[in-house]
Amino acid sequence: MAGGDPGPSGFWQTAAGEGVLEGIVVTARPDQRFDVELRLVADWPTPPLHEVSAAIRTAVSEAAEAAGSGERLGDLSISFTDLQEPRSLRDPLGEAG
Repeated sequence: MAGGDPGPSGFWQTAAGEGVLEGIVVTARPDQRFDVELRLVADWPTPPLHEVSAAIRTAVSEAAEAAGSGERLGDLSISFTDLQEPRSLRDPLGEAG
């Protein structure tokens, strides 16, 4: 996975300590649960994106359980906004090649 995408306006982000997690929005619900929306950029080549999404869902669920917060995880939305070539396939100037 290449990383999160904050979107053209930069609003798709969540505070994390003194930093920011780009491409992640967490919304508190009235039922004390939290919905998580992920806006991601995938490395190219990639497995089918539905398989990547399934693996991410499993990883997020397992991480929430391990942190003792599994019951607080609400809906999880995943979208892929772009595909990015790995750096090793780019020229030294960082342009696709």
